Amino acid sequence: MDAVNAVQSAKAQEVCQNVMMATQAYTLKSVTQLQEKMMAQLFKSMGIGQNLNIKA
Repeated sequence: MDAVNAVQSAKAQEVCQNVMMATQAYTLKSVTQLQEKMMAQLFKSMGIGQNLNIKA
């Protein structure tokens, strides 16, 4: 019975870790997109960067 509990516990930890990784990836993507928009807005307000690739 202990072996079954150990396997179930390991599986639960794996699922939890996968959820945390997915959340972190989503958050990072959202922050990156927000930063790109803010940089574009800043450059536009300064009158530069009309054809500037801010991702480079």
